[in-house]
Amino acid sequence: MNNLIECFKKLHGYTDEDIIASTGISACDFEKISNSDFKDLGIDAMVKLSLFLSVPIDDLIASDSFTPFDVFKDSEFSKHYKADKDYSQFSILMGDLLYVRPFISLDEHFSSLLLLIRDSQFDIQRYSKSFDFSSYQVFKICGVCRLNPS
Repeated sequence: MNNLIECFKKLHGYTDEDIIASTGISACDFEKISNSDFKDLGIDAMVKLSLFLSVPIDDLIASDSFTPFDVFKDSEFSKHYKADKDYSQFSILMGDLLYVRPFISLDEHFSSLLLLIRDSQFDIQRYSKSFDFSSYQVFKICGVCRLNPS
């Protein structure tokens, strides 16, 4: 059984049926994901469930994954944003889903790709020690999902 889904259900009081109704995925696809059976499973169901749970698809696939919802339920632990324009220098296209987590400025993140938000506008930049992040909400981009690849 997928620990991440079970944890989410216990924390929020959801049933399988609640999640299926909220995400619009089929009961069959939900059962496959819950049982970590990804054979013949389309990406759409994974994306919908990932967005609903606010976790990366990688965490859904790793059946032993455990995201601490109880610790982060009141914070912006993980989010998805849709790219509002092309960022060709980073191979991100308008409409791509960006999976992000809060960014903590550490030397090990020198080459991290960041989502910067100020006044409901966002931009994408590569981390630089010299950049002043004080007026931005800053998120590390952990993954990009393209629903309709060209």
